[in-house]
Amino acid sequence: MNTPNQPGDRLQAENDRLRQAVEELSILNEIATAIDSSMKVDEINKLIVTKCIRRMGVEQGVIRLLDQSDPNQAFKTLVRVVDHSEDGLPFRLGLTLTGWILKNQKPLLTNDLHNDERFKGTSSEAPEIKSVLAVPLKTRNRMVGVLSVFNKRGNKPFDDDDQRLLTIIATQSAQVIENARLQEEEQRLHLMEEDLRVARTIQESLVPKSVPKVDGIDLYGFTAPAREVGGDYYDWIPLSDGRIGCVVADVSGKGMPASLLMAQLQAAFKAQAQAGKPPDEVVTAVNQFLGITMEPARFVTLFYAIVDPAAGKLVYANAGHNPPLVWGPDGEVQWYGEGGLMLSPVSTLPYEAHTQDFPPGSGIVIYSDGVTEAEAPAGEQWEEQNLEAAAMHGPRSSAQEIGERIKMALEHFVAGAEQSDDITLTVMLHNK
Repeated sequence: MNTPNQPGDRLQAENDRLRQAVEELSILNEIATAIDSSMKVDEINKLIVTKCIRRMGVEQGVIRLLDQSDPNQAFKTLVRVVDHSEDGLPFRLGLTLTGWILKNQKPLLTNDLHNDERFKGTSSEAPEIKSVLAVPLKTRNRMVGVLSVFNKRGNKPFDDDDQRLLTIIATQSAQVIENARLQEEEQRLHLMEEDLRVARTIQESLVPKSVPKVDGIDLYGFTAPAREVGGDYYDWIPLSDGRIGCVVADVSGKGMPASLLMAQLQAAFKAQAQAGKPPDEVVTAVNQFLGITMEPARFVTLFYAIVDPAAGKLVYANAGHNPPLVWGPDGEVQWYGEGGLMLSPVSTLPYEAHTQDFPPGSGIVIYSDGVTEAEAPAGEQWEEQNLEAAAMHGPRSSAQEIGERIKMALEHFVAGAEQSDDITLTVMLHNK
């Protein structure tokens, strides 16, 4: 009879080691040959978990990746696979177990989970789990997730060989999974960039390409989005009998949704305004149209004014927008604060028109809240009094010099602080 030190035992041990190595190489080869560069993260994860379930003879398996967007590094389950030869619902790794793995970042093996001193009270979190083997998914010494298997069939315990095999699989799989995740993230970024490009094109098409020539009226307009794409809109509408309309609107949200809503707004607004309707009818009709097409959580603020230089009158309607700055030939300043609710699906009341004198020498500055709410480095907002000071303390012979003076004063105030909101500014002067 051979003793452990005899050649027969050494040969058996070597055979066992070789058999284990062949098994490890076999499953790694299965995984490697089955994965190709076009597969998505969830497809790769499902393949890996399915192979582990079959080779290790367990009831269930799961891959959970750390959510890279979560500052607390929360886990999110991407793939959970159940051996359908066994009855039962999918198991869920409890918070205590996931917290232990995240803290220790090393393999977890327990064959009596509910009596394990490390996890007292876990039975209420995961009553179905009797035994668990979980190993970190690490790449470049950084933990990206966890590969776990549960409950060996036949009530067999997990052993060191199981841990070694699952660790090898996790080591070889982590970089593959991470590469696929990064590739998907890159694809998402490309799609976002394309969305922004299209949104930017839409927005640029809405900005007036030239200033209309209207006898007795001098015009200036400027807009600067806070990000690649903004939510502000302005336009001038030449009308019959020498009148001119000016609109400034602020669409909620950013990016493609805001740009599409802005395009809808422009189409609806121009269709109503170019027909020569008074401001209250235009704004009411636009609100009715947007109320049908606009998402419930979105809204638009809008100010629309029509100037009639021959009559020396200004008629306006305000849908929840900032009150414009207005002055007469004597330089006396007014803020036109009357108005109604923002344009939205819940706003159904008609809007009212308000008429004011606008004789030669009068002017109006219509702006978005990005102007008065612009912040200095210390957080102080510019507010209406600074807008008034910039507009009124200086020559007012042209709309451009007033507009540029407001811009320079605003830039000086913010002193290079990051722009947090879109800035839109229009100036209309009655200089006849």
